[in-house]
Amino acid sequence: MSAMDVAILAVLVLLGLSVANAWRSLRRRRQRNLASALVGEIVAVLRAIETHDVLARLDHVAAAFASTAGPTLPRIPATVYRAYAGRLDRLDAPLPRKITYFYTRLQMLQGDLATLNLRQIQDRPAVSAAGFALELARDLRDTLAVGDEILRDLRPLLARRRLHVRLRRTMVSTTRAYRKLPRATLRHPFAHRAPGGPIWQWRRAPL
Repeated sequence: MSAMDVAILAVLVLLGLSVANAWRSLRRRRQRNLASALVGEIVAVLRAIETHDVLARLDHVAAAFASTAGPTLPRIPATVYRAYAGRLDRLDAPLPRKITYFYTRLQMLQGDLATLNLRQIQDRPAVSAAGFALELARDLRDTLAVGDEILRDLRPLLARRRLHVRLRRTMVSTTRAYRKLPRATLRHPFAHRAPGGPIWQWRRAPL
């Protein structure tokens, strides 16, 4: 092999490595953008449900059905999910399945809660209606816990180079350290929980 052939081979190898690195960089950037948009929307959904106290009200309906009005879910924003539904394959499994389940189940629960209120209006047997309310509370708790899992799974995709910035002796970054922040924001949605703890206080059985 002549020196010219070696030089050409070296150039081709370097070109191939450069293309592969550029592709990986583009893929990471697309993943990060998708993860960032989904985190913002899912945090908004969970906060809305938490603010309206839907789960606690539903538990109360199950305990005292005859004297309590049934809750309703707030409007569920799904702009990001609809816009990126065809691009969820950019994320590793099982994230696409969890995200699809989360949004679909919340939409179905809106109809289920309307059915619960209709049972109240029609004065159905209290025992049957209370059982239905209890089942909905269990299903909603499970769905919200899936949202919590999605946020935890998306969090590593938001980190670029695990950059730490000191601000008044508090670490601000997209890594575990930003859980030390006193409260959550859209930029730091996990900041108000202890390391390893759930973002919102609900649990579910593993899928």
